[in-house]
Amino acid sequence: MHSKTLLALVFKVGAGSSPAGCTIVMTLQDVYVQAPLVTDRREIRILALASGTGDDVLRGDLVVESLNYDDLDYTALSYTWSGPVSESAIFIGDVPLHITENLELALHRIRGRSRLKNLWIDAICINQNDYEKKSVHVPLMRDIYADATLALVWLDQKSADSDVAMDFTGSPRQRIPDQLVKIPLPAVTKLMRRTWWTRI
Repeated sequence: MHSKTLLALVFKVGAGSSPAGCTIVMTLQDVYVQAPLVTDRREIRILALASGTGDDVLRGDLVVESLNYDDLDYTALSYTWSGPVSESAIFIGDVPLHITENLELALHRIRGRSRLKNLWIDAICINQNDYEKKSVHVPLMRDIYADATLALVWLDQKSADSDVAMDFTGSPRQRIPDQLVKIPLPAVTKLMRRTWWTRI
């Protein structure tokens, strides 16, 4: 990985430069400022998501990478933005970033148990408050997903019959004539009505 790792820290200022005992806390804007992107190099930020299990707090760091390199190793996540913002947050270094409950569920589900996982997630890797910089990413979106080691779609949490639908849609049985296949129509219908499909 040809990366520049961002360190997002909370630190205490020495007595000579600030009132005694003053603690300066980095803001989310500071996090993005310290990870600037060079447009000509087709740079993007990657979330290095720390390992964890269960309800462990989500933590990670932002790493700057260039799409000009062909040895990048990251997963590009596709999901829906809809839904309420979670009361919890992912910590980028020590800086909290509040994300939707849907994205929080996805990150808890896909993070590694014993090692960090490199992810590209638009809500985190792009500064959503910088509209000028956001527009720079639009032409890169196709390459971001095409160059990813894996493109992962998060359809939401499993339901009672979602495994049945997923088994059917991913099975070689779909190549067998319809009259020979018992289609689990209610399960497949519910799966195809999930919000993510409205993006297509």
